[in-house]
Amino acid sequence: MKLYCNTLRFNKLKSNTCFVIIFFIIISGFFSCMSSKEFSVNQEEYLGNLKNPGDIYKTVESDKHYMPFDINIKPMERLMLVDFDGDTEYKTIELQLYDDSRGKGATVILYGKNGKNDVYYTDSLFADGVLFKEDLYENKDMKYALNVSDRGLNSFLKMHDKSGRKIDVKIIEKKSENKLTSMLAPVGGGIKTFPFFPFFYMRGFNIVQRPGTEIKVIIDDIEYKVKKIPGLANGKFVYMARYATKPVIGQINTEYEGLLTVINLDEKDDYKIDNMNYHFVENNGHRELKKITYSSHNRFVGITFSPPVPDIINLKNNVEIKGRFSMESDSITGIVAGEYQINSNNKKIILQPVEAYSPILGTVWVKAYEWNAEITVHSDETVNMKSKWIKNFK
Repeated sequence: MKLYCNTLRFNKLKSNTCFVIIFFIIISGFFSCMSSKEFSVNQEEYLGNLKNPGDIYKTVESDKHYMPFDINIKPMERLMLVDFDGDTEYKTIELQLYDDSRGKGATVILYGKNGKNDVYYTDSLFADGVLFKEDLYENKDMKYALNVSDRGLNSFLKMHDKSGRKIDVKIIEKKSENKLTSMLAPVGGGIKTFPFFPFFYMRGFNIVQRPGTEIKVIIDDIEYKVKKIPGLANGKFVYMARYATKPVIGQINTEYEGLLTVINLDEKDDYKIDNMNYHFVENNGHRELKKITYSSHNRFVGITFSPPVPDIINLKNNVEIKGRFSMESDSITGIVAGEYQINSNNKKIILQPVEAYSPILGTVWVKAYEWNAEITVHSDETVNMKSKWIKNFK
């Protein structure tokens, strides 16, 4: 049977993701001695190989699956941030580079001490007008570079802000070796506006070391002092300056209200719709979702379920399914793990992340997120879903 996708499911918020998030997510964890870790659980051991009973369905078989989950990735090539003291207006400068289907370009965020941030972009294609409705400025004349070698970061930025102030940033590391790592960026209680679960995985990540590094932040010919992280980070004395060569800006289950995607199934286990891949397993005439993955711009995010997510529409009454899930990126599995529940009576789905590694914050911020979805089946066989993330930061 031919695969069919109801594209209305994906008619939802399509944001580039806020630029400001990168400042908060990376700065949150480095005010103490720290080390990085690529994953939180052994995915194979955590998930096991659970299966659903075959008698949970009220119909003999079904050739349809209504898809409640989605993943998206914001394209971003590289990023760098540096914090400094002394200026009356700004406290942090962030440089983001892009090289994707939109072309090559950059965005610069100047983080203000008053909580307001100015965003400069080389082209409107790289401007986020959803989260930054004001304070957006085109600046085609900015000069920049963000290169990383085995000796570390070699980066600069030259531009003028909206007031004509000249901004000059330069960072040149001279390490004997540059060991990049990967880590999930922590998102603390200060960020409560995401309409999705922020799976921000920093591949090729490091913090700028202090010994041997040339680092300058100059605004209108005044040089400002770059902040230092007290203590050690990965055994090194470092600045409050950090970078990632392959950030994965994943968005899991964006809040949604509308029709669900319906996938008409045949004998295959694997289906591809645009950038999304679905892997199903058979259970007593019904196909159950084992894994969903999204691939774009050389980035990959996947979620694996155990037991597989059942054919929710055709469950018998009084059936409750409890299982686990695990998120991965590229070759790293078990980055975020959690539990899910499905109730057949009210057709409600709950996802609760419970395991993640982030410096300082650990699993605290992850546990603050809970995804709730309610499904409604109509007489014409269309299916609606209303979903949102409930965030309970303390």
